[in-house]
Amino acid sequence: MKFVILGSGTSVPHAQRSSSGYWLETQNGSLLLDCGASAVHRIAQEKLDWANLDAIWISHFHLDHVGGLAPFLFGTKYAPETQYRKKPLCIFGAKEESLAIHIRNENDKTLVYTADTGFTKDLGTLALGVDLLVMECSFFKNKPVETHLELAEAIYLARYAKPKKVILTHLYPEWDNVDFLKEVEKLSPLCEVIEAKDGSRLEIIGEREQITENNLR
Repeated sequence: MKFVILGSGTSVPHAQRSSSGYWLETQNGSLLLDCGASAVHRIAQEKLDWANLDAIWISHFHLDHVGGLAPFLFGTKYAPETQYRKKPLCIFGAKEESLAIHIRNENDKTLVYTADTGFTKDLGTLALGVDLLVMECSFFKNKPVETHLELAEAIYLARYAKPKKVILTHLYPEWDNVDFLKEVEKLSPLCEVIEAKDGSRLEIIGEREQITENNLR
């Protein structure tokens, strides 16, 4: 599986972080996990095969997770690259609450992605032992709302789930003033924890029990 971070930020304008969007490729096709407003152009910037995208999965209907869906569909209707496309584009979405998704490829490599979420052990249970857990961590501490995670809660869930690697994403601008690695290490996460950044790429290798990283800045 190849995983590309299109947007590691939120709805708040930020020079380095665009809103939520994640590209996943497996042996069976490609999947866009959430589609923030900037995802349409970020896909092109990353030189991904958007014209042959197989499916889009929308976790919930906040605009920083779904605001790019209509522009993407409008654009592909008229783009030269998609005029002769025959296969369907499948779109999946939540009815109300924000969802997480567990994906397993044919080589039994696993990924869990969760969007906006409050603290719940159910998330840790869903992610038990996965190769890669992509988890929102909107705030460093003293979060103002219950429907997001702050660092201590995210690390608690990581310790509980014991994934091989964790990416913390959906980072509000307050993270710009935080030493990410230093603060993570204080909480002893028991696995590698990576700060999401736009353009970062990871590959979960099917033949070996490891994850290789590329372009992690």
